[in-house]
Amino acid sequence: MFISLLVIISAISIPYRLVVHPEQYQFSYWFDPFYWFVTVFFCLDIFLNFNTAVLRKQRLTTDRKAIASHYLRTWLIPDAIASLPIGPIILLCTGATSGALLASHAILFARLSYLPKLGKLFNTIEKALTANPSIMRLIQFSFWFALMAHCLALGWVAIGAAASIEKDFNIIKAVTDPVPSLERYIRALYFTTTTMATIGYGDISPHKDSMKELIYTMFVQIVGVGMYGYVIGNVASMLANLDMAKAAFQGRMEEINAYMRAKRLPLALHQILQALLHLQ
Repeated sequence: MFISLLVIISAISIPYRLVVHPEQYQFSYWFDPFYWFVTVFFCLDIFLNFNTAVLRKQRLTTDRKAIASHYLRTWLIPDAIASLPIGPIILLCTGATSGALLASHAILFARLSYLPKLGKLFNTIEKALTANPSIMRLIQFSFWFALMAHCLALGWVAIGAAASIEKDFNIIKAVTDPVPSLERYIRALYFTTTTMATIGYGDISPHKDSMKELIYTMFVQIVGVGMYGYVIGNVASMLANLDMAKAAFQGRMEEINAYMRAKRLPLALHQILQALLHLQ
């Protein structure tokens, strides 16, 4: 769970810093305590994976050779690329050339390869708390929706659309003018949220003569429609099944009440049977 927390923080902070403050990552590896903090614990996670039992043929095995073989065939290489400080080593050996910076940023993005493992976190929480599966699905959907909106907002900033909108609204005089990064991010997040939710107000929209803005907006709309369809198709059933025991009891009561009305049982007997069922 601790590693998963670091993964969530990294998934939020890494894209934000690379898009909003790309110049800060040229040499800031060496002076970024959070980067080295995460690096240490990700490397420890590799060590722990070599010492964690794995499920083989529906049985947990503690044989170290089997564990190592399983890890080598699955997650070792992605985990090593995401965990080891390869980016700083590249910059140290080659200097801050454009190719080296691109490679180091790509390796930094590789840390997001831990995201698929978050399913284990949700399963662990569900088992530990004996939570309702419907509630856990709602929590998972909310998390992935928020993370998707975050990444799409940063994409809107990265293609320069955020600066163009600010110039249209006279917030800045030229697209190259500086603007508080948090303000720009919030405007971009507003655009992606309203677009994904299919309720776009039209105040922030792509320029009709900018092909990249139009294509990106279409992509955001497709993602939003997919998520909207998922909500319509699943959230209603999730909410209806939050309390399966209560729903089953109410269905049973309706069947018994219909039977007693059909047999025209006395009202007193009717009330006694209902009381007995409630006691059960």
